[in-house]
Amino acid sequence: MAKQSNKAKFIAGGITLLIILAFGAYSYVWFQIAEAAKTSYVTELSKLGNGAKITPPEVSGFPSNKIILYKEKEIINTDSGTLEINALKAQGSISADTPIKITTEELVLTSNLWGKAISFDRFYTLMRVKQDKVFFDDSALKQSNFEAKVTGSVDISNQDVAIPDLIVTLSNHEDFLNVLVDSGVIEKHIANIAGFAMAALMNKDQKVEIPIYEKDGMINLGPFPIMKLPTPQPQEPLKRQKPIIPEE
Repeated sequence: MAKQSNKAKFIAGGITLLIILAFGAYSYVWFQIAEAAKTSYVTELSKLGNGAKITPPEVSGFPSNKIILYKEKEIINTDSGTLEINALKAQGSISADTPIKITTEELVLTSNLWGKAISFDRFYTLMRVKQDKVFFDDSALKQSNFEAKVTGSVDISNQDVAIPDLIVTLSNHEDFLNVLVDSGVIEKHIANIAGFAMAALMNKDQKVEIPIYEKDGMINLGPFPIMKLPTPQPQEPLKRQKPIIPEE
């Protein structure tokens, strides 16, 4: 009877040890990924802000497999203006191929090119990153009655420019055009022309659908080319060096 009791204790002790080791390994992986996410956050936003000092976000979610990054307020200054982001939250998982959910509350955009700041009520996106592509399963930028939704993908394999393959769906675009006029971003007659053009792209649900895509080396907004992609520079062929013949 004593031998059976000792055997049971030994088995229980072994199982406990395995659980501790497994949890230790899981904890190590979780915190490694969380630290990498914090570093990536600081690095990428510093690039947007021309090297401005960006502090790391708060990290939570342990011991679940979720990793949540949170910043109460982020201000990104550039040469042309400032972007203020409130309640920025990014949520992912340590599991591979899981979507990343990003939400914000108010976004405030100021620029040296116009008078008033432009604010948006909130932003949301559900995205996946696979190799050299970012997939947007769902996303929305909202301002009062106006909403811009984006789905599709962006090819980021080219370091010089991201190549989009997106569908932008606008609801109540007239309201946003009025905001752009009031802020001094565009003049009234430009807003009227844009409104007529968007009305031609309106679907049966009274929403404007605009594809953004690459064709023949150009980035196109609907039927209009808006940017030429950089031409890859040809690489010079390697020159063969003559063999060095030692002197006799």
